[in-house]
Amino acid sequence: MSSAVAAQLASIQAVAALDLPRAHALAEQLDATTTTANGEMHVDTLRVREVRAYLVHLTGHHDTAVAWYLHVVRLHAGLHGANHEETALAVRRAYSMWKSLPNLDAVRLADDLINAFAEVPSAGTEAVRRMREHMRSSHQTAGGGGQECAATPAG
Repeated sequence: MSSAVAAQLASIQAVAALDLPRAHALAEQLDATTTTANGEMHVDTLRVREVRAYLVHLTGHHDTAVAWYLHVVRLHAGLHGANHEETALAVRRAYSMWKSLPNLDAVRLADDLINAFAEVPSAGTEAVRRMREHMRSSHQTAGGGGQECAATPAG
């Protein structure tokens, strides 16, 4: 990743702690600039979109956050390949984000992630197994109700 984009992303993350809407605007602007300069299949564009996914997740717009995380997984798979460590990390981040969702949203959005993870079999297989296990466990302990899923990172 270029040092200029890295510096701008660090600045956006600092702004996010104080002003999330402003951070979104800055990330959107950086995404447009980076995509125009490098195209979609470039590591700088990919890193900007990872930050955008995270920022959306912070707002609680779960459908949009899942869509961004899926986009990032697919970009990593396209840029690095399905078996690359960066792709596996993107899958783990998407899984971790999913697991932090309220239970009803997690169940509702699981199919989209499972379908995307099937495209990256190495890391995706483990994530799908964990998702199904988590949904079974949540359903048994919460009766399938609106309990929140525990926010623990995939490991």
